[in-house]
Amino acid sequence: MIATEKKIILGVIMSTIALIIGAVALFAFQSNQEKRTFTREELMPSARQHILGNASASAYLVEFSDFQCPACAAYAPVVKQLVETHKEKIAFMYRHFPLPQHTFAEQAAMAAEAAGKQGKFWDMHDALFANANNLSENKINEFAKQLSLNEEQFNKEKNNQEIQAIIEEDKKDGRSFGITSTPTFFLNGKKLKVTSPNQLIQEVTRAINGE
Repeated sequence: MIATEKKIILGVIMSTIALIIGAVALFAFQSNQEKRTFTREELMPSARQHILGNASASAYLVEFSDFQCPACAAYAPVVKQLVETHKEKIAFMYRHFPLPQHTFAEQAAMAAEAAGKQGKFWDMHDALFANANNLSENKINEFAKQLSLNEEQFNKEKNNQEIQAIIEEDKKDGRSFGITSTPTFFLNGKKLKVTSPNQLIQEVTRAINGE
């Protein structure tokens, strides 16, 4: 009996040590990614065509985001206005990072890509964020009608393997960049630590002005 209890205690200790080691390793990885400067090619793969502003601008902002995330929805109009204000001086790319706790986030990401096949990625992007707290499959289909999309094409494409691969690649890249929450912004290769839309505006404005 005593030997069995010792084995149980030893097992608990070993499991605890393994969890601690794993947590320390994860923290170290995330800390390293916080300091790292990523290349433009890493953050803005050429296969992604959804860019606002001037694609050739030296300043570039990349957002990893989730269409059902309240914080992302709060940032969306600010980012849009920010890019419009500096449209000749910055390139902005949106990338997908749907979180598992958001039921319709992945479906919304695929709908945006499907709308993009008909030239209306940003229109769907805006509609989704305007309704981030009220998304459903029916709502997403309503947006397709409101945007005058070819519904048969939209419904076919939003579930195809090509679009699924885009979402999966964005998620994979996001994890490799140390992303754990949304929205996460990268400005000129550096991961930003912003806590408000106003802070994002300040960071981008400083970068554009060469400060």
